[in-house]
Amino acid sequence: MLGGLSAQRADAHQLAQDAQARGWNDEADRHLALVERFDAIIAKTNAADLRRLAVAEEQRHQPLANFDEPLASQRYARRLAG
Repeated sequence: MLGGLSAQRADAHQLAQDAQARGWNDEADRHLALVERFDAIIAKTNAADLRRLAVAEEQRHQPLANFDEPLASQRYARRLAG
């Protein structure tokens, strides 16, 4: 997703530069506004990805809430007795 957004941002930026070079200020402003929207979306997406990674990392280090130690020990003992 970010690759597509970044590519569209680059296109809009290039179009803004072209419009500025031609003296089409309104068109350049329109493209620059689009670049700013892409920047905001990309930043928001990156922040959401970082939050998801942080939550996943936090959950990875938490003990299992429903882990029944005696039952697990019994299963292990039965497996050893085989």
